[in-house]
Amino acid sequence: MPVPTEKILSFGECQLDPARRTLQCSDTNIPLNAKAFDLLYFFVCNPGRPVSKDELLDAVWPGQFVEESNLA
Repeated sequence: MPVPTEKILSFGECQLDPARRTLQCSDTNIPLNAKAFDLLYFFVCNPGRPVSKDELLDAVWPGQFVEESNLA
């Protein structure tokens, strides 16, 4: 998933840095693997908006087959 790198996104006590692909909450670095980061980034960029399974799959796993059980 292409991630813009221009600004840090804040939510609650957390900051998501797309350029460095890092998450920091309450001054603690939270390690995330690549797909977990992409998922979090997608949800932070789409606050309060319902998204379909297909939209989520297209955004985070474009062109890939993903078992529905993996989304749980």
